[in-house]
Amino acid sequence: MTRLILTNSGALNASAVISSPDSIALSTNVLSGITPANNSQSLFPITLQGDSSTQVIDFVHGLTGSYPTGLDTVQVAYSYRDNNSNRLYQVTPANIDSYQVLSRSQLTLIAGSDTLSPDTVVQGQGGVRLVFSVRNDGEAPAIIGASDVSVQFNNNHTINLVSPTLPDTLPFLATRQFVYDITTASDAAIGIDPLDVTVAYTDTFSGKHYTDLTANNLDTLTIVTGADTQNVQIQFVDITPTRANQGQGGIGARVRLKNLSQSTIRIDTLFLQPSRGGVQQTLNTTLGNISPGAQQTFQFTLAVDDTTSPGSISFDAAYGATDLTSGTTFADTGALVLDTLDIRIPANFRFTPVTINPDTVSEGQTNVLVTTTLINGDNNTSDAQVTGLQLLFSVGGTNMTTTLQTPSPLPLLPGGDSVLVSFAMDIADPSTYHGVVNVDVTATGVDQTDSGSFSDTTTTPTSFLIQSKGQIVVDSVRSTVAQAVPGQTGIPVTVYFHNPGQASVDIDLANSSLYFNGSTTYFSQSFDSLSSDPLIGGAIDTAYFTVNVLNNALPGAYAVSAKITGQETNLNAVVSDSASTVTEIDSLLIVTPGDLRLLSVTTNFDSVSIGSQGVGVTARV
Repeated sequence: MTRLILTNSGALNASAVISSPDSIALSTNVLSGITPANNSQSLFPITLQGDSSTQVIDFVHGLTGSYPTGLDTVQVAYSYRDNNSNRLYQVTPANIDSYQVLSRSQLTLIAGSDTLSPDTVVQGQGGVRLVFSVRNDGEAPAIIGASDVSVQFNNNHTINLVSPTLPDTLPFLATRQFVYDITTASDAAIGIDPLDVTVAYTDTFSGKHYTDLTANNLDTLTIVTGADTQNVQIQFVDITPTRANQGQGGIGARVRLKNLSQSTIRIDTLFLQPSRGGVQQTLNTTLGNISPGAQQTFQFTLAVDDTTSPGSISFDAAYGATDLTSGTTFADTGALVLDTLDIRIPANFRFTPVTINPDTVSEGQTNVLVTTTLINGDNNTSDAQVTGLQLLFSVGGTNMTTTLQTPSPLPLLPGGDSVLVSFAMDIADPSTYHGVVNVDVTATGVDQTDSGSFSDTTTTPTSFLIQSKGQIVVDSVRSTVAQAVPGQTGIPVTVYFHNPGQASVDIDLANSSLYFNGSTTYFSQSFDSLSSDPLIGGAIDTAYFTVNVLNNALPGAYAVSAKITGQETNLNAVVSDSASTVTEIDSLLIVTPGDLRLLSVTTNFDSVSIGSQGVGVTARV
C-alpha cells in the first residue's frame, strides 16, 4: 500500500480540481498506471483550496511471483485543472519513495533431515520417533500455525508433536526441526505404511497462506508381526540317551526354538525344566539372535546327581526373549514335544552265598562244584553285560584249575535278574598246599546305560579244605596162637594199620582179608571188630579177626598176612595195603593133632561101701 497526500501550497493559490481517480497514477520500477484503491475512489472529484491538502489517497498494488526483488521505487503522476483559468496541468513530482521487495516465504524440506526410528515396528509399539526439518528459503518470515503441519500414515497411529511449540515463525533461511513421538496402532495392517508430511505456512508480509510444502512417501514405516509367546515356539526337547545312571554325566540334551514372527528376537535366557530335581544342566550354546522365520537348536549337557531317585524325569524348557523390533520382553514355557530321562541305579552285582560241594577235598580231586547265584541289582538297576566270572583263592591258587560251566555264553543280565554261576574245580595232584582255602567269586560287567565297566566280589568268602589223600598202611599182623592143629577154632588174629594221609578212609571189610601163605585155603576167618571206622587222617586202627583151621589143613608153617581195603571219603576211591615184609607178617604152625587112647582103668578095690573115700583108680592112656 502506498499513501499519497497532495497539498495546494500558498494561501493565495487558486483552487485546483482533480476530477477523477484516473487523474492520479502510481508507478514503480516495473508497474505503472496504478490508480487509487477502492477506499479512496469516493474522494473524487477533489477541489483543493489554496494552502490545503487532500485526504490520504491509498494505492494498492500486488507483486507477482516473478516480481523482481530488491529496492523498488514508487512515483506518482497526476493532473489537475486550475479552477480560475480552467487550465489543465500534468505534474510528475521529482520526489519518490522506495521500499524493499522481498521474496515470499518459501518453506522447503531439508533433504536427508527426515528420520523414522525405528522404521520397522510391530503393532502397538511405542517410542517411534519421527524427525524432519524445514527451512524458510524466502526472505519474508513464515508463520507455521498450530494446525499447519500434517503427518499422515495409512494406519491410524497415535502421533504427538514433541517440538517445536506452534505457532512458530521462521525468518529468512531459518530452519526448524520437528520431532514427533509415534505409537503404532494395535490393529495396524502388517506391511509397508508410507509417511506423508504437509507443512502449511503464512507469509508474514503478504498474509498469504501457502500449502505448497507436501512430501508424499517421505518415508515408510514397516509394520511386522511382533514376537511374543504365540509365535516363538519351543519346538522340542530331546534327551540323548534317554536312560542314565545315578551319578552319570555327559548326557546330551537339545532344545529347538523357532521364531515364527517377522521380528528378530534375542534369546536372553534358556533352561530345561525337569519334572523333579536331581539333574544338573549346563547350556553349551551361546545365546544370541534368531532371525524372522529361523530356528536354532541349543545344546545342553546334563549330569545326574548320585542321590537322584530312580525313575522317569520329564523335561520341558523355558525361555526369556526380547523382540528387537519393539524392545518388548517376554517369556514362555511348554515345548511342543517333551522328552524323558529314565534314571537307573548303576549296574551292580551281588551274590548268594557261595557253596562248594564237596567242601572237603583231596589232592587230585576233580569236578568240585562251586556255585552261587549272580544278581544284578533290582528292577531299577541298569542292564549289565556279564563279561567275566572268576574264582579268587586266598592261598594255594596255583593248585586249583577252574572251569566255568554256567552261564555259557556270558549273558546280558537285566536289572533285578539273576543267573546261576557254577565252576568245576580240579585240585592238583600232588598239591603244594593243604589246608583251608577261602574262595570268593568276582564278576565283571559292562553297564548298558553308561557303558562303564565295573566289577563286584562276594562280600563273605566260603572256605573249603584241601587234604592229602587218605591211605591205608598195614603195620603188622599178629596171631595170639603160634601153633595150631587142623580143626582148631577161635584163633584171634589182629591187624594193625594206620592212615598217613589227611582224608578219612572208610574201611571196606568185605574186601579186607587175612592170608595164609598168600591164600585163604585151609582156613576160615571172620571179622570181629574195628577199633575205629572211618579211619581219619593220621589215625591208627586195629582190625580183629577170628581164624579157624580147617580139618584138611596140611601141617606146616603158614605166613599170616593181611590186606585192608577202604574207600577214600573225599575221592570215593578204593585204597588198600597188604602186610608184606617180615616185620609186618606173623606165622602160624599147623601140626598133626595129638592121638590119645585109653589103655586101661584099674583100682585096688573090688568093692567099696557107699560113702567110702580115698578109693584109688588108675587109668593108662
